[in-house]
Amino acid sequence: MKKILLIHFIFWCSLFGVTLKSLMAQRAVNSAVQSTAGGAAQSSDHSLLATVGQLSSPETASSEQHILYSGFIYTVGFATFDTETASFHLSYGKTQQNYRLISIPAILNDPDPAAILEDDLGKYDKKHWRLFDCQDGKKANVEFPNTRDLTPGVGLFIIVKESGDTIDIENGAWLETISYSIKLQKGWNFIGNPFNMEIPASKIKLQSDDSNDALVLNEFIGKWVVETKTTPWHGYAVAVNGGNASLTFDPFSTPGGKLERPAIEVAQGEGWQIQISAQIGEVRDECNFAGVAKDAKLERDPLDWFEPPVIGDYISLYFHHPEWHTFLTNFTTDYRSPESDGYTWDVEIQSNLTDPATIAFSGLETVPSNYEVWLVDEAAKISQNIRSNNSYSVALPGEDQPRQLKLLVGNHEFIRAQVIELQSLPETYELSQNFPNPFNPSTTIRFGLPEAGKVTLKIFNLLGEEVVALINNELRKAGYHVIVWDGRNSQGHVVANGMYVYQLQSGSRTIAKKMALMK
Repeated sequence: MKKILLIHFIFWCSLFGVTLKSLMAQRAVNSAVQSTAGGAAQSSDHSLLATVGQLSSPETASSEQHILYSGFIYTVGFATFDTETASFHLSYGKTQQNYRLISIPAILNDPDPAAILEDDLGKYDKKHWRLFDCQDGKKANVEFPNTRDLTPGVGLFIIVKESGDTIDIENGAWLETISYSIKLQKGWNFIGNPFNMEIPASKIKLQSDDSNDALVLNEFIGKWVVETKTTPWHGYAVAVNGGNASLTFDPFSTPGGKLERPAIEVAQGEGWQIQISAQIGEVRDECNFAGVAKDAKLERDPLDWFEPPVIGDYISLYFHHPEWHTFLTNFTTDYRSPESDGYTWDVEIQSNLTDPATIAFSGLETVPSNYEVWLVDEAAKISQNIRSNNSYSVALPGEDQPRQLKLLVGNHEFIRAQVIELQSLPETYELSQNFPNPFNPSTTIRFGLPEAGKVTLKIFNLLGEEVVALINNELRKAGYHVIVWDGRNSQGHVVANGMYVYQLQSGSRTIAKKMALMK
């Protein structure tokens, strides 16, 4: 039986000095056929969003012109704009520092990225500018023209290589409605603020079947950072593990719910944390934290956040947890519950760059003074006291072969039980085979000293000519040591393919081995 749905409602509100325009309920007249399957019921002129008494959230009952909210149907308002107020600027460059996530906080007549961007940037050309999307929940590897359209709430990665341009947005209107929802896929989602105003995280609701999913707004500014608000035109990466997931932007609501804070603030007054950064040249991954917090668990909890996806030249440091059986298995934060004698974190580093990586640790002053902090490199058979030396250099084996390390934090007995073998002194002078070998272009050299003394470690070509001195008559304590050779000579130039000899000299002892550089 056909029904005529008539709802009249005027909604007025004033919040923080902002007056919400009255929103008139619309008449759904003539022929709107109710769907027996529970979906949208449409005719050529109208959409039936709900029958009277039906309960439905905004994201499940909406059309292009109407939205069902708390039992009432409202119009979706539009305010047209001119190009002076609808524009944004793009920086330019060819490195990882120049990638940005963008979004359009407006409804456009043509949301195709080509229609939006090509009039300002020129026809799509990988040599000039590139556009990427994440559609599998894991990687930003879908390139234009296969990206999504730039509709409200969609974010895309862009890099402009040759010149900065102002992007003028034409033929559209600002979205004017009381809320707006975005459906989320499992894993990573590139999203944007659909409104032309800043919206704090406290007014963004995350819905997910997984109670451990937390609203974490990741923005890329040459490195990933965590934000507590969304800004128009900017894009963000948001990850979920649960199904039936969505984000609802509710700018006119009273702030409520838990505001997700950047990890740097999570443990303040509640525990302690260590920040771990990885760097190769200007490429960085800094937003990684291991620590203790009162609400944390040994298994996954809302304080354990996913490691963001990579883009361009990258280095990625993360905590690998396949045993948690989540869609994404790499995490940028890993917090544990307190009251333990010691903690172990498995850390992995991965990069598509071949230069040595520097791992640095900060925030050690937050760790209880009776706890020692050690880094263990089992491949190199090296353990390092991080309180004495808070950085460590490693050669990475390749993009598909992450380098594995362990971070140990605990009392003296706990640490001793974990690293006693690695701390034992060699009985004689040792020079291990470099690894990886063959290598390109960096490799790690490990040597052992039975007693303290001055050390020289040099690289020679097969003609016996010195290429570079890695250590030149420097004092080293007894024990095991590692050093990374980056495949460059003493002038900083990359050396050619071939065989090389590395030679250790300490006191009257000299040991040499061969290694191969293969590009």
